[in-house]
Amino acid sequence: MLKDEQKKRDTLEYLKSYIARHMHHMTPEMISEELQVPLFAVKLHWPNPAR
Repeated sequence: MLKDEQKKRDTLEYLKSYIARHMHHMTPEMISEELQVPLFAVKLHWPNPAR
């Protein structure tokens, strides 16, 4: 079970860093397709410009 949690965390960290690196030249839809993750997951971690 602990291994599963670690994997989820690693995946989340990877997703966040990937978004940070590519958000300037890719849309959330493109990143979602590239990483094979649901679009809502990408949008959930997409930086909010209003903040």
